[in-house]
Parts: sequence; structure tokens; C-alpha cells
Amino acid sequence: MSRRKPILCVDFDGVIHSYVSPWVNEVTIPDPPVPGALRWLWEATEWFDVQIYSSRSKSEAGREAMWQWMAKYSAQEFGEDHPMSLAERGGDGTIVYPIGFAHEKPAAFLTIDDRALTFEGDWSDFGESPADLLSFKPWNKRPKPAPLAPYAGADGTAVAGQGRLGVGNQDGLVANGPLLTSAQLPEPTALEIGAEVRRRGLMGSYEN
Repeated sequence: MSRRKPILCVDFDGVIHSYVSPWVNEVTIPDPPVPGALRWLWEATEWFDVQIYSSRSKSEAGREAMWQWMAKYSAQEFGEDHPMSLAERGGDGTIVYPIGFAHEKPAAFLTIDDRALTFEGDWSDFGESPADLLSFKPWNKRPKPAPLAPYAGADGTAVAGQGRLGVGNQDGLVANGPLLTSAQLPEPTALEIGAEVRRRGLMGSYEN
């Protein structure tokens, strides 16, 4: 008897579907996948029972739309004969697909969502006040960090790919921080940006 795979619950919009366009309704899915999403999900099916659960999941039409969208883009990604590219129904009319489309939130081992925070047992991790969470933005709506200020080496020659992490003040000036390479720069969250701006008393030089 094979061991049952743990459920991996995955959100759809902003996680699989790139969700660049504004929301229309649960059956309209206008944008392409997030790069790498389909291949990652296919690989995950080896270890997990992958279940997609979204605000679209409340209706059969919404689940059908996600399934057809997945099959369409999987055909482009893997080829038309790949299991992820097939949009078929079983004899009882149920969806036959390597990934499930749950109609209610499953009892998952783990959930992947672009609008969630991991609770580590300490409510203070979420800021001094619940109102701090109002500044949260998912990755695809998050302000981009300001470009690195130019940095010159000891001989005055510009060093490629390096700069100083800067935060602008109200005069548009840059306060230089430690020397970092572009590979070392973290992707800040909206909460981190807000906290850093408040800590320094500066207006952050982040662009929309």
C-alpha cells in the first residue's frame, strides 16, 4: 500500500497566474504564468498532492477556468502530450489532472500564497500594531528598490555590479550604507521598507 502524499495547497492569482491585469471575475484569467511556476508544480507532484485553492475556487466555473488555463499554458511549456497539458474528464465527469482544484480549503501540510504571513509563535513579529499590516503588498505589487548609487574603487574606477545601498531623504539625497554587490541585495518587503523609513526618519527612495 503506497503512502498517501501530503497536501500542498497553492494559491492561484499572483502565485501561478502572474495577475498583472486587474481582477474581472473568476472565469477571466488574462495573464501568463509566473516564470517557473508550471515546472515547479509538476515536479512537486512527485512528493505532494498539489491542490490549487483560490478565490476562484468557490464556483465550478472558476475551477474549470483555472484547469483550462493550466492545460493551455502547460502545452506551451511542456508540449501537448504532457500530463499537465491534457484537459480531460473521467467517466463521472470529474477533472482528470495531475493537480487538484479544491472547492474548499484543504487540510494542507503546507500552503503557498502571496498574501500570507508565517506565524512563528510571536504576535509581535507582525509589528507594533495590527495597523502595520495595512502596508503589506504582495511581491508583484511591491515597490522596486532604488538603484544602487554608483561606487568607485580605490583607484577611482567604477566597479561593475557594485554600489552602496541608499535611502533618500526629503531632499532627494542618498544616504550611503554598506558596500554591497547586486547579488547580495535583499528584496525588501513593504513592512520592512516602512519600518526602515520610520527608523531613519527619512522618505524612502523606492519607486512604484
